[in-house]
Amino acid sequence: MMRQLWALALGLTFFAALIVTSEGQSTVTVNRWVNSNLPHGVTIKTSTPVQLAAAVKAAIRAHPKQAKAIVAYVFSQFTAADLAKASAVIDAIISEVPADEVAALVAVAIGSLSATVDPATGQSAQSALASAITQEAIADDPALASAILAAIGAAPPGPATQLLGPGGVTNPANFSNTTGAVNSPQ
Repeated sequence: MMRQLWALALGLTFFAALIVTSEGQSTVTVNRWVNSNLPHGVTIKTSTPVQLAAAVKAAIRAHPKQAKAIVAYVFSQFTAADLAKASAVIDAIISEVPADEVAALVAVAIGSLSATVDPATGQSAQSALASAITQEAIADDPALASAILAAIGAAPPGPATQLLGPGGVTNPANFSNTTGAVNSPQ
């Protein structure tokens, strides 16, 4: 009886593992794909932004159907101090994938950032990097701004989000584009 239960448990574990690997790549596999494109002895944590960007780009090129898993894994490894790496990797992603996939991958990248606060910096990777990643992606391809903002759940800039100052100017500190006299508050 005990052997039968043991065999059943082992069989269920094996079956569950097959389901998990068929739905997506394991962390170990994705780690191997990225690290195999880094110089010997260099890891995601110890890589330079240029090295990591090249490794991610090569991994996505070799495994395009697993781009989301690659992006999710790499961005989950970042800390609040990894702004340069995050920017370089976003640049690499945008240059490697089709434009219609960029917004979803930016959302995956931001969603994969850790929310755990680093005691050394007092910030999480999510709070420190999310805005910068969004800005970098939009700067790389401004035509995708609306799609990127929609993918991350942000409101696109427009009349409802722009504040108007005296004389209807969008930047109240710049009064040179007003049509009449501007009275400063007393």
